[in-house]
Amino acid sequence: MDNERKFMEGLTALLSKCFGQGDGAVITEKSQDGISVSKAFDEELKQATFLVLSPDETDLQGDTYNSVEVTKACHSFNEHCRKANLFHMADTEDAFIAESYIAPSEFYLGETLVSKGSWLQVWQVVDDDIWSLIKSGDINGVSISCPANYEDLTNDD
Repeated sequence: MDNERKFMEGLTALLSKCFGQGDGAVITEKSQDGISVSKAFDEELKQATFLVLSPDETDLQGDTYNSVEVTKACHSFNEHCRKANLFHMADTEDAFIAESYIAPSEFYLGETLVSKGSWLQVWQVVDDDIWSLIKSGDINGVSISCPANYEDLTNDD
């Protein structure tokens, strides 16, 4: 596994060198709930990359999605919504989603291994106050925040 990590770090560094990262930074921090959150930002472009949802990992609500469901959620969002929203309260024109996609392979975003099939978003920020909130960590991730029908697969009998 150590060799695999070194390979992925080298590949990530090579891609960054070839395609650039501006003067950006990658931050891995803990959310208020203790879950690792990664974001990368490019200071010059005022762009932030967020990991939205990873397959086969439990989210803050205790839900787990397979890669097919993550892909369906991303594609549905891209087709029907694709709007930036702040704190589940208000759509905003001060930031927009420049990219929303499924990772075609695994890679490192800072210290976080992003799994193949993960959903990522790149936010283009227009407003300086929102940009400051992202840089300070007050905005440290995005949420799928959607209603869903689900079935509990545990057997309590």
